[in-house]
Amino acid sequence: MNKTIISQSDYSCITGRTNLENGRDCEDITLIDQVDSIRFYGLADGQSGKCYCREGADDVLKAVFKYISDKGIRRMSQCKYIDELQYEIVKLVRECISELACSKDVDPSEFASTLLAFSYDVRNGDYVLIHIGDGCIIGDTPTKEPSIISFPENGFTSRYTWLTTSQEVLSHTRISFGNIETLKRIIMVTDGASNITKGKNLLEKAKDVLHNGSRKDIIHYIMSGDPEDDAGCIVVDFIREKSDEPNER
Repeated sequence: MNKTIISQSDYSCITGRTNLENGRDCEDITLIDQVDSIRFYGLADGQSGKCYCREGADDVLKAVFKYISDKGIRRMSQCKYIDELQYEIVKLVRECISELACSKDVDPSEFASTLLAFSYDVRNGDYVLIHIGDGCIIGDTPTKEPSIISFPENGFTSRYTWLTTSQEVLSHTRISFGNIETLKRIIMVTDGASNITKGKNLLEKAKDVLHNGSRKDIIHYIMSGDPEDDAGCIVVDFIREKSDEPNER
């Protein structure tokens, strides 16, 4: 008898003080979706000051979800060269943004965002991470303390990050694979969650709530930090359920 790995999630996008003071909406976007055995969790941070960054972030997340669900995680992981996957993903991201720019007759840079994507197959636990820019993905296990499994990547300074519209995005699109067999939780955050991470370090004070708190506890903890920048967060808990159906390989 095999186990189907289902998930439960909570999410929040907290408007940072800077955007509140300037009368702007939160520029972080989430997408949680599923098709067949594929579950998808996406988080994107729209570039501040860009008129259509929210729309660009939303459409790019949808395009990446469709790519993963069409291709399949197992097939992606078996690709011999990772740069082939990077090229395909960047190509679809650029096409998506180009269509948006043409439809509104504006420069493509107006749709810029970062990209954090986590997707897994409920039948076998295989997962894929796709990451452009800052923000991070944290993994938590039943026995070990949480740790960052996909780190933020900044550019020339700590306040500059790679974006979906960056010319060098191809070489800064990170893709990795694994299995959630040992994971009990995934936490995805944008850079505004400053009481969770600092640069590439997970803050000691945050580790307890990430490991022992509920999903809502984590979201409330981020809110308590009164973030200066928008703080997006997705928390996913994994639950193993018995199934009489064989795993598909």
